[in-house]
Amino acid sequence: MTGTSLIPVFAAVLVAARRKRIIRQFITNKALSELTAKSVDEIFVKPGFLFRRLVSRQIIVETHGKYYLDENRLAAHQQWRRMVLLPIVLLMVLAFLLIDIFLIS
Repeated sequence: MTGTSLIPVFAAVLVAARRKRIIRQFITNKALSELTAKSVDEIFVKPGFLFRRLVSRQIIVETHGKYYLDENRLAAHQQWRRMVLLPIVLLMVLAFLLIDIFLIS
């Protein structure tokens, strides 16, 4: 792609990797239910933007100052992302390619 920046692509990849790391920390530390909920210090997760976003989407659930991963909500969210976001991303890539083709000719 001529003249287009890859910075947004790299940013998206970094965000996805960070989100996966947060989720993996909950799975590794077995914080998967209200009974096994743990503090962010026990899970070794910083409560930054992505963490708060997962909490607001109730993928990570807070209970009495501790947190756990709701695997059912995670699965539903991942399915939604595949069903809704993938076609949008593909349309955007197609649009960039078409723009690139018309700018070259």
